[in-house]
Amino acid sequence: MTRGASRGWAWAVGWLIGPGVGALAGACATAPRTPPVAAHKAGTPAWEAVGRDLLLTDADADRSRHVEAAEVPAIACARWQAIDGALEREQGTTLDARYGFEPGFMFRGAALGIAPAAREAVRARLIACVRAGGEGDPAGTGALVRAIADLSDPTHARWDRLAAELLRGAYDRDESGALDRGDELTRVPCSVWVAFDEAALSARNLPFMALYGFAEGYTYVGDAIGVSPPMRVVAAELMGACGLAAD
Repeated sequence: MTRGASRGWAWAVGWLIGPGVGALAGACATAPRTPPVAAHKAGTPAWEAVGRDLLLTDADADRSRHVEAAEVPAIACARWQAIDGALEREQGTTLDARYGFEPGFMFRGAALGIAPAAREAVRARLIACVRAGGEGDPAGTGALVRAIADLSDPTHARWDRLAAELLRGAYDRDESGALDRGDELTRVPCSVWVAFDEAALSARNLPFMALYGFAEGYTYVGDAIGVSPPMRVVAAELMGACGLAAD
């Protein structure tokens, strides 16, 4: 590793994890001293400036200097977890509340480079990456179920995008961009499928399995919510085992 690369690594780790570990990373690297960013307290303008640069580097594909809704999936779960963790440790708050991604809070995400129109996409990502942990985390699964219930009008592109973000963020173990393996689908608890089914029945008076083509005799559009076509039968069997009706 070159001296410059080592400095960059320590600099990023210092911001993500916090001053203590950041200082250790700086000491272990070949840089002569700990990077200044390690001293920035979570939530301060200096910390936000570093965070904004990191998030833009991760996701700002069009160089607009803002992370748009379509770019949010490019930011790895580990990044959101680290940002949220730093805020909880040092400020006793969460990323959702501090920067207004949670409904009822003033939106301040622009300080981290997040465009206002990406607010809901980031909230979905945070629920999936930070709050939901699959079957081993009932509280997190509850947050995921509530988030599904909050989504409106299934089959609209916006609903599909946010639903896909929730599923991928929580259960896409290999970060391929889709639920494309059996072990990923088996991690989805029945409560999540039931929440999707209730949303579909409420908005469209059609079962979720029919609406998205998991049931036989319907055109498959489940890939719109992040379930790859080869997993159609596996997903349908799991949904059926959870009590979802095919039609």
